Amino acid sequence: INLSSLGGTCESKQDFLRLLAQAAAGQLCSDTGDGFDGHTGITGIDSLDVSRCSLGPKGLETLLGFLPSCLPNLKTLSLVRNAITSTGGRAIGRFLQGNSQLEELNLGLNDINAGGGDPP
Repeated sequence: INLSSLGGTCESKQDFLRLLAQAAAGQLCSDTGDGFDGHTGITGIDSLDVSRCSLGPKGLETLLGFLPSCLPNLKTLSLVRNAITSTGGRAIGRFLQGNSQLEELNLGLNDINAGGGDPP
């Protein structure tokens, strides 16, 4: 799912992220019923582009918190231009430690410096 292709404002993209957050709470994550774009449930999604959504630290933490349970087959994640700092870089590091499915991660145009991988 490419949120950038949805057009509209970041607010509409953030509404979509809120929908995914509801899924993480068990309201939508299911392998039964109709899902997005013809998927069975949303657990079949393997690519998520959340570029230019101005997630910031809190939004990133929320996103990373529900991705493992809600999108367990995620192979590609794009977080380009989301105001992610070194604090977010450390959160991403923790996320990656528990994730063996992700094959591609794009963090371009964020503000993660050399300390982004250091432990807090």
